[in-house]
Amino acid sequence: MPTDANQISGIAKLNSYSNVNTVGYVSTRHGDRPVSEVNADVDVYAKWASYSDANIRIGGIYFDEVSAETTSSMYSYYQGVADHARSGIPSAHISFNPGTIAPTQYFDYCDTMVEFEASYSDYQSQNPIQKIPQQYHEKSALQVYSTPEGTDVESVVQEMANQGVQAVYFGSDCCYKVYSTTLLKSMAEAVSGFGGPCTDEL
Repeated sequence: MPTDANQISGIAKLNSYSNVNTVGYVSTRHGDRPVSEVNADVDVYAKWASYSDANIRIGGIYFDEVSAETTSSMYSYYQGVADHARSGIPSAHISFNPGTIAPTQYFDYCDTMVEFEASYSDYQSQNPIQKIPQQYHEKSALQVYSTPEGTDVESVVQEMANQGVQAVYFGSDCCYKVYSTTLLKSMAEAVSGFGGPCTDEL
């Protein structure tokens, strides 16, 4: 269980909003991390549902550093960790982040696939949405960091909505540790305009 009072109150506050789904962060180190370690991290989050003093339940798992290899061992690895998460967290929303175009079989194991993770300038130059197969847009997400102040976030969200892309994440810096007030406000306004949910990752 978390012991930091600020963390507990913060999670509980997020969980009080009907349009927020709080998910736990778990690294897989591109499939090199032992399954037992990955599952152990998931189990920690799953136990938060039993905390009686506040609602700090986790609604899903965000698996980061996901491999893009097309091997039977990797397919088994990611199917296994996703199944384990769903067995411990009822109705868990499973996100995979390979940060690039993923093998289509991986879509069978998750609810959201981050098919692009790079800077805003790379997003502009690479046009990543066009590289995602159309039939997988509804389960695909883009993660855009180093988003400059004054970026027309609403236009980016509009483009993704028009293409049927499920989700987009923005960050002010390269490591998602800094969020400017301007960017947060722009994100909220852009999402509210389309009635979309918010996901908070821990």
